[in-house]
Amino acid sequence: MKTAVFLLLVLCMPVVLKAQKKHALIIGIDNYYERRGVVSKNISLKGCVNDAMAIKGLLMNRFGFKENEIQTVYNEEATKDNILSKFISLANVCGKDDVVFIYYAGHGVTLWNSYSPKDGKNQGILASDLYSKTSSLIRDNDLKTFVNKMIDKKAVVTFINDCCFAGGLTKAAPIREIDTVGRMRSIRYVHKEHEDEEDREIEEAMKDTLLSRALPATNVDIKDKTIVQRPEDKKNSRFLFFAAATDYEESNERLDLNNIPHGAFTAAFIHVMKKMPVSATSTEILNNINKELTRQYIFGLQKPLMYGDPNRYNMNLLGSNLPALSNKTLVSVTAINQNQIILSGGASAGLARGNTLAGTGSKKAIKLRVDALAGLTAAKATITYGSAASIKVGDQFEVTGWHTVSLPRLKVYLPASPSLHAFNRFVSQVIQPAIYDEQYKDYNQVPGDYSFNIYFSKDKWQSIQQQLAPIDRGTYKVKSYKTINESKASFAVNSIDFKKLKQEVSKLDYFIYLPLPAEVSARLKSNLASNQNIQFVNNPSEADVSFYATVERATGGLIFLVSKEIIGEKFLDGGHMRERHSHRIEGYNIKQDAVNKLAVDLQNLLLLSASYKGWLNEYARSTNR
Repeated sequence: MKTAVFLLLVLCMPVVLKAQKKHALIIGIDNYYERRGVVSKNISLKGCVNDAMAIKGLLMNRFGFKENEIQTVYNEEATKDNILSKFISLANVCGKDDVVFIYYAGHGVTLWNSYSPKDGKNQGILASDLYSKTSSLIRDNDLKTFVNKMIDKKAVVTFINDCCFAGGLTKAAPIREIDTVGRMRSIRYVHKEHEDEEDREIEEAMKDTLLSRALPATNVDIKDKTIVQRPEDKKNSRFLFFAAATDYEESNERLDLNNIPHGAFTAAFIHVMKKMPVSATSTEILNNINKELTRQYIFGLQKPLMYGDPNRYNMNLLGSNLPALSNKTLVSVTAINQNQIILSGGASAGLARGNTLAGTGSKKAIKLRVDALAGLTAAKATITYGSAASIKVGDQFEVTGWHTVSLPRLKVYLPASPSLHAFNRFVSQVIQPAIYDEQYKDYNQVPGDYSFNIYFSKDKWQSIQQQLAPIDRGTYKVKSYKTINESKASFAVNSIDFKKLKQEVSKLDYFIYLPLPAEVSARLKSNLASNQNIQFVNNPSEADVSFYATVERATGGLIFLVSKEIIGEKFLDGGHMRERHSHRIEGYNIKQDAVNKLAVDLQNLLLLSASYKGWLNEYARSTNR
């Protein structure tokens, strides 16, 4: 009887449940300091703080985080001691089932370690205080130790890292190294933890790597036998890690559609999360990130990774069913100036020019359109339906459309060009005989000191003679083309042949720029008519690039190039630049039934070139916006 009464009392007692808490640590480092207050011009980055602010906006707008649940550490505050202190604090305050989110954007580091089971390497991140007497490196073993403490306390940890070599910070797998372009988040140097003097020498060398963004590997071996258990190897760890790149790859930065620099991985992450429900699984998120990076022509340069507890792969990003998750992006009105509405969030909320919003609650009928951004934290919008008198400061508006309006990434000049028949006739009568002429220089050859350029302009084949002269550039002697006179001759399209050409050039070297056939140019322009990333211009002086084709003897075919080398009748000094972006076809003639495919291939070539200038806009050009 007493036992039954006791059990009844226990059952009737109020049950006190521990509330699930949220904790976020967001680190973004653009500025690295040679001395206290003195920013290094050599290795500082541009998009990391922007990334961090965008991630913070995502947590607050979509995942219900409050300001007091997020710690941010930027630039000068991101010293080694301060970062370590934040990790220690996070490990101490988190509890069972708490949601822990960690994000880092900055430089990644590769460390050579002959004792490491990870292909002889360890990784790390770089704090902002390069002047630190104990080195500014934070080792992967340190990061694993902190995360393991959180896991041991049964917290649910998500760690996202947008830096070079990120894939090896808690785990690594041997993956081939590839070349990349653009601004990189990498420093390749080593750190011997117990030899501060050597650290100083390495960091001094690092400061001198001005343009490469990656220090060549040294022979210093840290010879560290310490092995810290990988968080994902802990049983039921509930740990998830996203890496912007493998442990062998560097992480790119790109300008977004607002021309604000971001890490390519984070830009893709924010982009896909705007359109995905917060219930989307981590696997779905990674797949969509990779699709977006492929569309941006970046996936071949860096391949994001995800690993951790396999149970997390099919859960949402945070691995938790938090009650405050939202599939909406909401921003608030901060000011009203006649018909112009100032909104909170700006770029950090993912807003861009052209986005549409609608009021909430009783003001659903009011419609806005974003016309401009005012930095990372504000946007200017115009009322497209409704009255400003109905809007008050503090009103919330929901993003209803992400259609974005942006300026072209690439302006292209395509001159009037011969028909496909005339193109093939020229190739047959001039190019193919020229292949056997020693003075004819193909794509892979450099002309002699005096040479002719043959090109098509104003419905005629033109020739211009150039002289190759050395230019003194410090310790290097570089030969560069200088035009010594204007057009020497014009050939009617249907009258030129190899014999006539040889009479013109005599014994001098010559190079022939082939234009795109008219049919290919027309199809290319049609394919890209609604594409916001490419603008075709009629004035060569407005163009960034043009197209030309030439012969490549080695492959027995034509090579098409997006090039700055010749735009209209303007030749760049230093000619025959051998542009990176090219497309090859077999044979020296273009068949009529190959025109459409060639135009599509050249379209992709243009978009690839445009992607190097910034993020590509997926939305079509709209005539009614």
